[in-house]
Amino acid sequence: MGNQLWAYSNIFVLAKECKSSVCVVLRNDVYPFLDIQSLTHNTEARIHIYKDTSTTGKLISWLCRFFVLDSGKKKLFMKMLFFLPVTIEKNYKEETLFKNDFKKHRWYFINSWENRINKKYFIQNNSFVRELILPERSIRSLAEKKIQALRQKYKMLIAVHIRRGDYKYFLDGKFFFDDDVYRSYMLQMKNFFQNEDALFYIFSNEEIDINNYQGLHVHFDNSQAAAGDMWSMANCDYIIGPVSTFSMWASFWKQVPLYFIKGPNQDISKNNFRPVIAQDVFADGTAVEV
Repeated sequence: MGNQLWAYSNIFVLAKECKSSVCVVLRNDVYPFLDIQSLTHNTEARIHIYKDTSTTGKLISWLCRFFVLDSGKKKLFMKMLFFLPVTIEKNYKEETLFKNDFKKHRWYFINSWENRINKKYFIQNNSFVRELILPERSIRSLAEKKIQALRQKYKMLIAVHIRRGDYKYFLDGKFFFDDDVYRSYMLQMKNFFQNEDALFYIFSNEEIDINNYQGLHVHFDNSQAAAGDMWSMANCDYIIGPVSTFSMWASFWKQVPLYFIKGPNQDISKNNFRPVIAQDVFADGTAVEV
């Protein structure tokens, strides 16, 4: 979900800046969890959203595959595109598109995945993106109620993103850590927040045994959708976890200070936590290094 939000958000900004319409086909495992009304009823960009299982979604998806995907059999057809109202932008340059301001009556097929990182106009439109992309309303409401209930008992909420599952194999397990590693970082945070009543709110894609976190106030709840977890993380005071676009987006949503765990033995302080302003970019301009 994090990867898709970063990819689509840059295209939404492109539509806003170029005053053009954009059609996006959302996967069926993402569509139900986003506030579609927020996306399609804003006044700054003309955004059209379709499920990938809908008739229109299937048609647009087919056209995208037909025009964008390369194959030897299409070489002749690709030459014919010159005579059609179609432009393929696999890796667009912002300056070129904005200078031309998109030709009218023309279809542009843009690979959102290849254009998701460090686009200049994305940073200039941070507020627009944060207000545009939201979880579905009932998911958002449930997450906020959970956060409100926890804040009645604890002064500070620290989101701990424990990502394992696919991370056992991602980059050869570079960011796959056991409970002892997470607990050691949580204890460090407890020490430099010693005068605060802090709760560590754990979010994970697997079951967590809270008995492995002795000496800490810990809460774990896996009853929410992924978008609910992300919104809950965004409503905490700090976020800590391995390098992930999921926690990165949560930090971006409400500018929550974030720290990425990159190894089992690192000393950290409050100064190491910084909010995210774009994918792989912290608010101080430094890049996220993997």
